[in-house]
Amino acid sequence: MDILFDRGLHLPSLDLWMDSLRARNGCWVSHAHTDHIAGHRDYLATAATADLMSLRYKRATGRPIGYGQPVEAEGYRLTLFPAGHCLGSSQMLVEVESTGERVVYTGDFKLRHNPTAAVAAIVPCDVLVMEATFGQPGYSFPDDRETLNRMREWIETCLNRSETPVVLAYSLGKAQEALWHLLEMGLPVRYDLSIGRVVGVYQRHGVTFDGDHGVYDPAVAPWPAGAVGLMPPHARRGETFRSLHRTRTAMLTGWAMEPDARWTYHTDATFPLSDHAGFPDLVRYAKESRARRVYTVNGAPHLAGHLRRMHIDARHLEATNPDAVQLSFTLEALQPA
Repeated sequence: MDILFDRGLHLPSLDLWMDSLRARNGCWVSHAHTDHIAGHRDYLATAATADLMSLRYKRATGRPIGYGQPVEAEGYRLTLFPAGHCLGSSQMLVEVESTGERVVYTGDFKLRHNPTAAVAAIVPCDVLVMEATFGQPGYSFPDDRETLNRMREWIETCLNRSETPVVLAYSLGKAQEALWHLLEMGLPVRYDLSIGRVVGVYQRHGVTFDGDHGVYDPAVAPWPAGAVGLMPPHARRGETFRSLHRTRTAMLTGWAMEPDARWTYHTDATFPLSDHAGFPDLVRYAKESRARRVYTVNGAPHLAGHLRRMHIDARHLEATNPDAVQLSFTLEALQPA
């Protein structure tokens, strides 16, 4: 089967695109982050991913399929499994009926606990294509409980100094995970409208956020005493952020493992709460999937080299770098199994 990587993953003999950044007439979308989507005329995704995509692409046409519900074309079967990255995130398993070969593309995934996403599966396969954003040994994330305890201490310090703590997190996924944890700490939370729209989609798909939270509009009500702000990084340039007094900011990102992260993000603090797998979990997935061959995409090629030293056949896919395997597929031919 030829496997190409060029602004998305392509299986040419199936005519199947995965996470293409160019609009396609047929594509599978692993999740709704903007670095994995485009305005496709026809795409496969979970229902939650389709709803989240509709916030950005009103005219994109999605065909929702559930986790573990196989979809078939002549000679092939496609099944989605949870990825644990954000609401609706999925991995795709392609099974070739004639050979029994199993090919998995993970998309972005997180094996650690994420209270706002379905628990990720490690899917046994013959060929594994995995996202390797943090595919370098230095990205071994601390336990999330340790990170959250540090964040709570920082927030309490800010509040004790009559400062307004503002947690910065991307509007989809990280913000909702952060909201869940902040509410679990018993803190009131106010966020901007972009996060609020996504929170609404999460709630419609059964994710509950228990506690005092809502969209903040300075024209409607004053900032509540003791509240924590939750905003995307770009919101620091907006009127809502500027309306707050004595602000202190913290960025939630896996890149907080870098020693100069505070200066990179121009924040008072950074915390490595990531919605991606760190290096140990990337290695774990490759081992436990028992794949005969592993391809890594995105990030640096270090992970593939590490896997080869573990005697796993692995290589890093650069743009338009082909390799060989075999299938054939049209999106229109898919029918529920």
